[in-house]
Amino acid sequence: MRPVSRGAVFWGAAFVTAGVVVLAIQQGWISEDVLGQAAQWWPLFLIGAGVAIIFAGTLGVIATAAAGVLLGLLVGGLIGGGANISTACGPGEPGPLQAYQDGSFSGAADVEIDLNCVTLVVAGGPGNDWSLEADEESADRIDFSVDEDSFDLQADDTLVTTQRLNVSVAIPADESTNVSSSLNAGEATFDLSDGQWGGVDLSGNAVAIHVDLSGADADSFQASMNAGAMDILLSSETGLESLELSANAGSFEVCAAEDLGLSITIGSNVATGHNLEEAGLTEDGNVWRTPGYASADTQIDVTFSGNAAAFTLNREGDCS
Repeated sequence: MRPVSRGAVFWGAAFVTAGVVVLAIQQGWISEDVLGQAAQWWPLFLIGAGVAIIFAGTLGVIATAAAGVLLGLLVGGLIGGGANISTACGPGEPGPLQAYQDGSFSGAADVEIDLNCVTLVVAGGPGNDWSLEADEESADRIDFSVDEDSFDLQADDTLVTTQRLNVSVAIPADESTNVSSSLNAGEATFDLSDGQWGGVDLSGNAVAIHVDLSGADADSFQASMNAGAMDILLSSETGLESLELSANAGSFEVCAAEDLGLSITIGSNVATGHNLEEAGLTEDGNVWRTPGYASADTQIDVTFSGNAAAFTLNREGDCS
């Protein structure tokens, strides 16, 4: 008898489950509240995947199928719009923010923020000043280092935790600051509007991220999502030439005003959906363009690739 392919079992279970969940959401068979609560159990996917790797034989196949089902639930909730990823790290409520540290950079700086189970706000401001706020418990659970041209904020706890961090960071928006962030579970807002940025590189796992790039300029923008969701706000004053987006079991929503010209390249994908035809874009191979792209005052090229992922274009220009 031909041996069972673990990969076939995993992806088959994931795709079937995701399809059933999306259909159930569309038909109203599953409550969005139920999926929102279920999202906080996403670490079970990691456990199932680990068991599938460790064990062989029938137990390994069962664990592989279970991991695929769990992934399918997450993906189906994301594509169907039901799962609230911000609840994934538990119901703990963050405390009120208070000043933690502040200072100034000497010029362009590298900012790195890597946190787990967090409510995070990052905002740009004038001058060279930076500041860090956190609630009382969060201040005891973060590792922070800074010098005249770098800012490094890390979590000192484990990935799976139910106590949410509450952190707010202000950084210079006019000194070509480089921003890099990796977040696991929770929710975050990056208000980079009207800033002059260097490279921006954001990644998330089981996290909901909002990025405001209206009026912003940057040397580069890259973002990747795994079992999470990111929405990106663009305006006709956005100065970026391109965005590179990738997702695995995740979703992106790009909110762009009607007068903004977009060229969207859909890269190599497995079980990935988009709404570009419904949004009125014209297709040329794997490239989709908004009406009037060639004559638009502002043009932005977007590249998207994903596996079991979703890309949505919102032409009303409002991510809410």
